[in-house]
Amino acid sequence: MEQITDLRIYAHHSLNFSRGEQVTIHFEGKKLKAFANETLAAALYASGIRVMSRSMKYHRPRGLFCLSGKCASCRMRVNGVPGVRTCRTWCEDGMVVLREKTLGNASSDLLFASDFIFRDRLDYHHLLPRPALLNRLLLYGVRHMAGMGALPDEAAPSPPIRDINSDVAVIGAGPAGCEAALAASEAGCSVILVEEDRSVGGHLGSWPEKIREGGSSGIELAAEYDERLNASKIIALKGTTAFAYYPEGFLALADERGIIRLKAKKYVLAVGGYDRNLMVPGNDLPNVFSSRALLKLVNRFGIRPGSQAFLVGTSDRNLSLALSLSEIGIRIVGISEDGPTVRGSEQFADEIQSRGIPIFFFHKPISAIGRSKLKGFVIGPSDGGRERVRIECDVVAVDLPSAPAWELAAQMGCEINFSRQAGGFAVKAGESGRTTNTVVFAVGEMLGSASSDELMEQGRLVGAAAAAGLQI
Repeated sequence: MEQITDLRIYAHHSLNFSRGEQVTIHFEGKKLKAFANETLAAALYASGIRVMSRSMKYHRPRGLFCLSGKCASCRMRVNGVPGVRTCRTWCEDGMVVLREKTLGNASSDLLFASDFIFRDRLDYHHLLPRPALLNRLLLYGVRHMAGMGALPDEAAPSPPIRDINSDVAVIGAGPAGCEAALAASEAGCSVILVEEDRSVGGHLGSWPEKIREGGSSGIELAAEYDERLNASKIIALKGTTAFAYYPEGFLALADERGIIRLKAKKYVLAVGGYDRNLMVPGNDLPNVFSSRALLKLVNRFGIRPGSQAFLVGTSDRNLSLALSLSEIGIRIVGISEDGPTVRGSEQFADEIQSRGIPIFFFHKPISAIGRSKLKGFVIGPSDGGRERVRIECDVVAVDLPSAPAWELAAQMGCEINFSRQAGGFAVKAGESGRTTNTVVFAVGEMLGSASSDELMEQGRLVGAAAAAGLQI
């Protein structure tokens, strides 16, 4: 069992963390301090829990990576229900949280031995095919050691279903979604805004820098969006997940009260993208984060992730992250960049250099070091040379362009095409965001990566286009 500690930041020179009421959660027989404005994943991490789950086949340790509910690494059993995304579940007093499918303690799972025994692969379909009795015993064992959890303790009751309607429904309340909803509302349409998080603004909520010169910081802008939405006629459904579209013509949503059938005349999808990881050995070790997730952990939840951090990439996001980490006493042991120059702004670059943070130009990631926990990182020349640099660290942040979240658009009949530039499958949409389904518009990172300014401009354009012809 990991040593229980408290890694929360209680004093910060510029940020205030609104944690809410203190509560108690029960984690594998131990009582842990948590707060109502923390997710279970954040509360567990703040208590020193690094291993959130085990991979279903080799039982490799899994830790937080995206903190947005899209990587599955933080799923646990909560109040008898398996597979709960703890990064999307808010703490309540008395919650019972368990890790599953382990032999012994999850932090030192004995089934992890399979990763050592079968170093190349575990092909149980061709292992011991004869005699039949041994094969049956083998498959019995595999079925009981694999998977992500047991069935719920109790059958869930049928959730209540309610219906809502609007002129325009906007799915996703990041900067693009908020602007789209406000533009459609200002055009005279009834608007419903659906957001999976408790707050609006998306990644802006953990961005401490100014979006534009002389303007608000991302954190301030997210708060401003909340105020503007509250002052408008927009119905904002926070803590609500859009999980499916049905051919009968409605979106299915889920919140703490049950299921919602949402019907709208026009839909604007602003569901963002998936944080991508490095394709290198050891990329799944606990404490390998996406940069966006680590910004959220530090600047929104106020949690200290380690003592020495290494960052991959020199975008504005990673350079800002380096500054945020160094301000709370974490040493930045290096930043790698596969090109000749910093990709971020000169202002950030000058600040990084003034703090003596080393930047390894023309270097690419090779591997993370460690078996059960992160111990370091290896980089090498971008031209394929054999020289290697081993860096000791206990936190790694990866900054790659996000891959578009295209699944909901595909369910709604929109044309989807593979885009190497976008980093995955992307929705086909015109300049106004209109897709091949004439009542569906797409905007934001689900079309490809863009700056916050660009996302906001796109959002206003698409929101106005969706509202065209629907004004009262």
